[in-house]
Amino acid sequence: KSQEDQLGYQQDRYQQSYQGIPVYGATYHVQSINGKTTSLRGNALDVRGVNTTPAISEEQARTKALEHFGDANYLWDIPHWEAEIKSRTGDPSASYYPEGKLYITCFADYQPGTYKLAYMFDVWALYREDRIFVDASTGEILQTLPLASSCAGTSVNSIFIGNQGIVRECYADPKSRVSDVGGGRDIGVWDWG
Repeated sequence: KSQEDQLGYQQDRYQQSYQGIPVYGATYHVQSINGKTTSLRGNALDVRGVNTTPAISEEQARTKALEHFGDANYLWDIPHWEAEIKSRTGDPSASYYPEGKLYITCFADYQPGTYKLAYMFDVWALYREDRIFVDASTGEILQTLPLASSCAGTSVNSIFIGNQGIVRECYADPKSRVSDVGGGRDIGVWDWG
């Protein structure tokens, strides 16, 4: 992905892949101006030798992911939320139904030989959203990461822009979302009803 920012810098982002499969968390960002590189940052990982042929199907992996997630009010089962994603994206085929994407990933010590081929699913329910990684060879759940948090907000200190609040989101009911930005200074409310 490439774009020019407001200051005239070219921002190029690269996704590492191996045998055509993206490596999760392995991206590189190159910043340049007037054809000269000014900044490089990112991760390049040694994933050579990873088997890139899944032993289980996407559907089998999705079943494992949904069993792991447990019973929930899935957003793809709620007509209001299915209409919301179609409207928000402008895509009449958009859906919250989880589609599996193959990635090479590791949730261990990032050493050669510990990487695995996995299906990644974003599972959206009314009060919880998780990213679930399912081993594409065994069906084992490798990792579950939250896509949103309902925990208390906090702040971090940035060397560039000082102390900054962390966003906290809460789903009040099926038709609204409250976002607390910066520890209560700014409140954004989205109502899709």
